[in-house]
Amino acid sequence: MAGPPRQPRYPLEPLAALCRARHHPANETHNTDTMTSIGIVIAVTGTDAAVVHRWNRRGGIPEVSADRVAVALGLHPINIWPNWGQRVEPEVAPRHLRAVS
Repeated sequence: MAGPPRQPRYPLEPLAALCRARHHPANETHNTDTMTSIGIVIAVTGTDAAVVHRWNRRGGIPEVSADRVAVALGLHPINIWPNWGQRVEPEVAPRHLRAVS
C-alpha cells in the first residue's frame, strides 16, 4: 500500500543566498563570508541545525517547511523559489519507446 504523496522539495541554496543578502554582520557575531549555506540558514532563520542538515541530506526543503520559513522571513515562497507550486510531472516516454518487460 502506497503512503501519502511525497511533498515537492525546494533547494536550500536560494534560501541561503537570501539569508546572506539579509544578514547584518553588525548585529551578529557570525561572519557570513566563511559560513556554509547550512550555517547561514541556521543563523538567520533560527531553524534547528538538525532540521537544516536533514533538509540538505534529503535533497531540499519540503514544501510545507519551505512555506513556513518564507513566511517567517516576511516573504511568499515564490520570492525565494520562482518555481514554487509548479507540479512537474515525470516525463513519460511514448508507448512505442517504452521498454518491454
